[in-house]
Amino acid sequence: MLNSRRLLLKTLKTWEARYRAVCTPERFEHISTAYAADFSHWYVERQEPGRRFECQILLLKYISLCKHLDNCTNAKIAEIAAFLNRQTAAMKDKALKRPKYMIGFQPVGSLPFMVAANGLEDLDLVDVHSVISYDRIAITVLQSGRIGRVMKKKWLEQIREDLEYDYQCVRVKADRIKSGMNGRQAAYRCVVMDTMPFHELVRMRKFGEQFGRPALDTLIMEA
Repeated sequence: MLNSRRLLLKTLKTWEARYRAVCTPERFEHISTAYAADFSHWYVERQEPGRRFECQILLLKYISLCKHLDNCTNAKIAEIAAFLNRQTAAMKDKALKRPKYMIGFQPVGSLPFMVAANGLEDLDLVDVHSVISYDRIAITVLQSGRIGRVMKKKWLEQIREDLEYDYQCVRVKADRIKSGMNGRQAAYRCVVMDTMPFHELVRMRKFGEQFGRPALDTLIMEA
């Protein structure tokens, strides 16, 4: 029987092969552009699609590793596998049920990096911020329905609570949308003016040890 760490690596390897089969770098670039809430107010650097795509895969691996570090059990591996399946399903893999939302994390000067989820509780926003330093979050409904005021307010409170748990100096507010999503998208501006929590440095070191320091450097620098 595989131990928890080996099972995680096997799960990631299987998922990555399927993800690459479903989503090409060009397709990822198209999707990230489509789900960007608005990038007309600042210059967006057009990075090579292949490099951004590799960074996207590393980000999803990093989130998965952070989940595993929080709870190194086989039950957690099953949860991680479900999370990864949502990423593949969001790229229109017909064999899988599509998740509820696409969450875009957009750094200044870049298109967003995408994480498919059934809710904000699917991931730790601080884990993501520690490697890509986003200043905007856009949540788009993938299934039918529109986003009401109550849900927008709930997400605002969730984002603020998640970031304020680890950062002392952070501002979160609702942001304007110019994406033409017709009520299916909500955006939030996130300004963090604080140093990275120590436990995030530990997680980054673990990721570097597992996947190689170049992988971690690429994830941080490319984002």
